[in-house]
Amino acid sequence: MISAEGSESLGERELLDLLFQPGFSTAPRKTELAGRGVGLDVVRSNLAQLNGEIEVETAKGMGCRFTLKVPLTLIISQALFVRCGSSMFALPLSLPPKLLLLGAGPDAAPIVDFAARVNWKVTLVDHRPVYADPSHFPLAEHVILARPEELGNSVELKHFSAAVVMSHHLPSDLSYLRTLAGATIPYVGLLGPAPRREKLLNDLGEDGRQLRARLHAPVGLALGGRSPESVALAIVAEIHAFLHGADARPWDGGVKPMQYVMKSQHE
Repeated sequence: MISAEGSESLGERELLDLLFQPGFSTAPRKTELAGRGVGLDVVRSNLAQLNGEIEVETAKGMGCRFTLKVPLTLIISQALFVRCGSSMFALPLSLPPKLLLLGAGPDAAPIVDFAARVNWKVTLVDHRPVYADPSHFPLAEHVILARPEELGNSVELKHFSAAVVMSHHLPSDLSYLRTLAGATIPYVGLLGPAPRREKLLNDLGEDGRQLRARLHAPVGLALGGRSPESVALAIVAEIHAFLHGADARPWDGGVKPMQYVMKSQHE
């Protein structure tokens, strides 16, 4: 509880934060609809579970504005709604997907190249200075040198659409997966064979059970080929299909992309 005298020393932000305290109410008495102190604290708690947040703006005599922010990966609508006067406009969302590569070894380079060709923004993280070298990945958005256990503090995980764990180092992969289990990234890929996947999931315990539904391992489509470029193509293709809600089946005889492009150019 805060006394009237104590409240006078609080700043505007601290006063607004009182709105989110459990049991707080501005109602003069308790009714069926108000005065029970259950409201904004529940909203903020649920948003926090989604890695979201709520902001309050207020001006005396004008009212309050509450802004709810959630990660882009949780947005259902594919449009940004903008109000101008009495008119509402819907602007299509075309933000490029963000891909997180956890491991910056030589096999990460072709993944970055393929991802850049489809306009993805790629961030690489590695704890080895010889690998976490921006000069190795000129098309990457960020190359970060950080230990695996520092992942949550090194990047904003909520902004990524997909992550691929590929450090080739079992303890590092275990640490990365443990952090990703508590994140909201919808696609998590893991490089390596199925027995390695099962060992990592077993070592993760409850975190492994939480992560399994989102885990794609071995990562990549079965396209054939063993070269780093072939593996990279398989990984990017699977993520591309996931992001577009496709099941990566062969074409069924309809118009193929190249045919569509050629047709459009001649129309």
